[in-house]
Amino acid sequence: MEWKTKVELAEALNDGDNKKVCDIVLNNDMDMQAWDMFLTGMDLRNYEEYRPLLGKIQENELEIMKKLRLKEVMRMNILLVKLEENK
Repeated sequence: MEWKTKVELAEALNDGDNKKVCDIVLNNDMDMQAWDMFLTGMDLRNYEEYRPLLGKIQENELEIMKKLRLKEVMRMNILLVKLEENK
């Protein structure tokens, strides 16, 4: 992902603009730094707003688990559990 797009992602996360966050994640090739930014910055209280990302997160789950730290992996797992239990 280009640096400019990562800045847009960080700004959207900081602003709580989860629709824009979802658009950025869905429409860009996410590298591990971008996944790290998303998983660290997402607001788990509003987990339902991330529902459009469920498939993309599941597709990248193993790679994320291999390359990111425990904190980010745990946040990803919490999001996945919450989204899957409320299908």
